Amino acid sequence: MVRHRSKIKRTSFRQPTIYYRKPKKKNVDFGKIKIYFSKVAFVIYIFLALIYLIFFSSYFKIKEVIIDGTEISNKNEIASSVLLGHNILFTKNINMENDILSKFPEIKEVQIYKGIPNAIKVVVLEYDKSLVWQIGEKYYLVSSRGIVYKEITDKIADYTSLPRVLDKRNVAVSERQHILSPNFVSFTMNIIKDFKEYTNLEPDYFWVDETTMDLVLQTKEVIYVKFDTMRSSKKQLTNLKNVLISKRAEINEYVDVRIDGWAYIK
Repeated sequence: MVRHRSKIKRTSFRQPTIYYRKPKKKNVDFGKIKIYFSKVAFVIYIFLALIYLIFFSSYFKIKEVIIDGTEISNKNEIASSVLLGHNILFTKNINMENDILSKFPEIKEVQIYKGIPNAIKVVVLEYDKSLVWQIGEKYYLVSSRGIVYKEITDKIADYTSLPRVLDKRNVAVSERQHILSPNFVSFTMNIIKDFKEYTNLEPDYFWVDETTMDLVLQTKEVIYVKFDTMRSSKKQLTNLKNVLISKRAEINEYVDVRIDGWAYIK
């Protein structure tokens, strides 16, 4: 047996070649870095400038105070209660309002408005002056709502245009205390307004004794008149006028017109 060797054509393979390229070195863009740091520096500068402007400069410090709506109170004294020189952004309106109310009892309401950057406007509403309430040697202003709001420490003669009521009970009062009904105040003011026209007598002062339902008016001509504050002032004055016309010579001490349809004299 003859063996034949197959002729296999060998293909020659080339040894692979490995190529290596050294990476190209990148150039640093200093221009972009400079722009970046410039922006950061600008932001920091703006931030520091705002801090200085808000906290340390005088730009937001209160320099001007405007007072509006006052008639009784001293405007300069009210203005002095505002924190001049303080930062307007950090002063609280409620604190300044409470401070003004505590210092000026004649002020009923107060509102504060901020005018950025450095102005404050104070708008006040005061109690109205209706009558003077006397307890011993002390005198107080009373509003139309019956609230005693201020002790008169200056000359009482400056308030002679107001009706004066002497409390013979000598009950102590405090500021902003509600001591009288609005009806009592309006009745007193109506009597003092019309008294001379109805009677041709000069009123002097009022007084109360046991209750504010009864009000006595002392005239400058010795006699006094007893009124009921729960009834019509006009009707009682009309009754008083009729009594004075018919019985004036018999009246030596007082006239009592508290009971409707009747008048008692002494």
